[in-house]
Amino acid sequence: MSHQDVVEAGGAWEHEPFSGDIDETGRVWGRGTVDTKASLFCMLTAMEEMIAEGHMPEGDVYIASSCTEEVGGQGAPMTVQYLKDQGVKLAYLMDEGGMILEEPVGGVKGVYGMVGVLEKGYGDVKFTAHGMGGHASAPGKNTPLVRLGKFMVDVEKHNPFKKQFNPTTKEMFRRMA
Repeated sequence: MSHQDVVEAGGAWEHEPFSGDIDETGRVWGRGTVDTKASLFCMLTAMEEMIAEGHMPEGDVYIASSCTEEVGGQGAPMTVQYLKDQGVKLAYLMDEGGMILEEPVGGVKGVYGMVGVLEKGYGDVKFTAHGMGGHASAPGKNTPLVRLGKFMVDVEKHNPFKKQFNPTTKEMFRRMA
């Protein structure tokens, strides 16, 4: 899996974000070039080479590449739905993974091969307040809007959500330490 899109290119840039400028050291500058674009290129190249060599895998191979990953769009959910609709049950999934980094976390010296074994996530939470109808020109007391406002203030002051590392992340930090 991979994605082709990039985070919006706002702000000031030393090189135009989508120019592909080559600087005096020979480095190529391009917006989003290190965020899974090379892995997508490698996957496609590997498939082309295996086809050219006549390789026949034992099972089906699917390459998924979304164009809406950075905006939380529908690319990945649509891919999942397509596979379900086709009755495909994956035996193995390889996501965009990690990279080889020097000092991957401040103060951790050395070169590390970062193997991606989990994915960042998020959750959407929807809150609804019900109340009696009325007219905006004569709002009653403690309306649903007011109650939601009070609730948001309470959540900001006393966050009910817990932040915690899963066992895989804890193990990664233990090994780097």
